[in-house]
Parts: sequence; C-alpha cells; structure tokens
Amino acid sequence: METGPNALQHLKTAIDLCFRERLIAPTLALLYSGIDTMTWLGLPDDQEDVRGEDFVQWTDRYLLPGSGITCTAVDLYSSRCGIVHSMTAESRKIRQAVARGVYFAWGNHRAENLQQILDRMGKPICAVQVDALIKAFQTAADRFMEASQLDPELGQRVSKRQKKILINTQLEEEERSEVLRRIDETNR
Repeated sequence: METGPNALQHLKTAIDLCFRERLIAPTLALLYSGIDTMTWLGLPDDQEDVRGEDFVQWTDRYLLPGSGITCTAVDLYSSRCGIVHSMTAESRKIRQAVARGVYFAWGNHRAENLQQILDRMGKPICAVQVDALIKAFQTAADRFMEASQLDPELGQRVSKRQKKILINTQLEEEERSEVLRRIDETNR
C-alpha cells in the first residue's frame, strides 16, 4: 500500500499528464482535489471535513504568495466548486456576487491578454494561466510539507492523516486469492 508522499507525487504526475494532453477540465479538477487534500492533511484532529474557509486559508497561506496569480483564494474556491460539481466556470459564490469568475488560459494563449479582454468587457472575471496554477500548487504542496516538518504539531497531524491516504494497493498472488475468496463468501 502506498500512502502519503507517494500519493502526492502520483497526484502531481497525474496533473502533469492531463495538462500535457491538454485535458484542461481534468487538470483543474485534479488541482482543486489536490488543494482539498493538502488542506485536509493540516486540519485539526477533531475536524474530518474540509470546509470552504479551510480551502481559502490554505490557499492564502501556501498557494497564492509569490505565485503571480491575481485572483483571490475565494475566487479559486468558487472556481473549484464550479469545476468539481458541474465542470463549469459557474458557482453559487459567483451567482451571489461573493467571488469573481475564473477563466483559464493555456498553451500559446496568455492570461494577461485574456484579462485585458475581460476588463474591456467589464466582466468581474479573473484570468489565470493554467501553467502558473500548476506551478503554484506544486510549490504550495512543497511549502506545506516543509512547514509540517518544522512545526511538530502540524507534522503530527499530517503524518497521522497521510496514513489514511490510499492510492495504490498491490497484493501478492496469495493475498489476492484470499481477498477474492472472502469477497466471494460475503456475496453468497
């Protein structure tokens, strides 16, 4: 069973693979899932579920500083909700005018150019370069893991939660046979 750091590396690899194939919506879904996961790792012991404000705090602390991304953590959380729940750029926070929309540029299209067009149209939308968001997430994940090594309390929470993360289970032939036998017995 692979857990913890291997799971994070697998997630980074999956993000890179999707982006390389220009699968932008899956890239974004994995990025936002990654932010959720990193946020979850640092939650207090008595809290199991990531809330919107947790995502926003983690993003403000680890992802946005030095990233060059001009939208807010609330804008990114709103974008996350749209992508994860409906694969759209719309979310409740946008409809309630609590957050701006987030549009993405990639390839030879630049977020700066897209932002200029959106600004001329008077749209409350922030343009983000997908490459920049990927880099910001990778930097933020590393920054967070470094912080967990420097802060014993955070490190203990992260270590405990990393053990729950399952990404790949490889059973030996003998173990696989035993698992299949038990499943078969259960289904009778």
